[in-house]
Amino acid sequence: MNQFKVLKQVLLKWLLIFTSVSTLLFNSCSNELDIIAPYKDTTIVYAMLSPNDSIQYIKIYKSFLGKGNAYQFAQVADSFYFPDFLTAFLVGKKNGETNDTIQLMRDTLPNATYGTFASAPNIAYTTTAPISSNKSYEIIIERKNHSTVSSSTQIPRNAYLFKPNTSNKEIALASDTLFSIAWQTGLNAKVYGAILRFNYLDVTPQGQTNRSIDWVLGQRIAADVYTKQDLSIDKTMADFYKLLNAKLNPPDSLSYRIAGNVEIIISGAAEDYYYYQKINNATVGVNQNIPNITNITNGLGLFSANTTNSWSFELDNLSYQYLRYSVYTAHLKFY
Repeated sequence: MNQFKVLKQVLLKWLLIFTSVSTLLFNSCSNELDIIAPYKDTTIVYAMLSPNDSIQYIKIYKSFLGKGNAYQFAQVADSFYFPDFLTAFLVGKKNGETNDTIQLMRDTLPNATYGTFASAPNIAYTTTAPISSNKSYEIIIERKNHSTVSSSTQIPRNAYLFKPNTSNKEIALASDTLFSIAWQTGLNAKVYGAILRFNYLDVTPQGQTNRSIDWVLGQRIAADVYTKQDLSIDKTMADFYKLLNAKLNPPDSLSYRIAGNVEIIISGAAEDYYYYQKINNATVGVNQNIPNITNITNGLGLFSANTTNSWSFELDNLSYQYLRYSVYTAHLKFY
């Protein structure tokens, strides 16, 4: 749920910019000027639906504003959570027709670990109903005496890996040449991220522990979301072993490691997330307007979706030998 942190930090940035500008105006103008407008709460929504997840988490906040330190406001949960229960639900649609309606339940999650905003209570709206990649979804939030808040998103379809060949259960990583992956995009997916996950077993006198290291392969953008396209990423194979060298320490004399399988994991996110990410990562100057990064009607935030696919391989024999004896990893005691 780290994605919740992203939106909270963006909203805090808005507040801090507003507070800083307001303070300058207040200090340079007449003390009769009231720069804080009458309070009006705005509903803020953040959700990334996924057919891969057994539980969907939707965060619903309210905006907050006041004279003083925005960081102090953020430490009070009442500043950004609605005190009343909301009516919130998802509407699944197929071919433009409503297919199912899913009631969202208010839930209290374990306390958040990030420090800018109050960590407790950590409230979200959830559902265990399955999300289908063959449907689009609309979120509808209703509050008494307020306009209905809504948004919709398309669920990305599955991607299909064709390099390396998924019918071959072994993968070759023992070379100084390029390591390449290639896949066919799924409909409704705009931006992709790919990683290679190396699984291994730590063996010590105290027992065995399953561990993994992720090699981030990169990001690719589809030309559009309406057609299937071929995307690819090339990496230098030696970078994989350099990563292991950087991440792992040599085990003690009584311990060793056993190499496990390798997973290629590709996640595709919907177009609305792509534009949110693109604008949010843009540099905004002090004399520029803050971009309107929202796809929420009568509110702010992001309602989007992503789909993740993974494929498992075993290291081929040459890769095992390279892992065991290469200059980068010989001291890490892989067997």
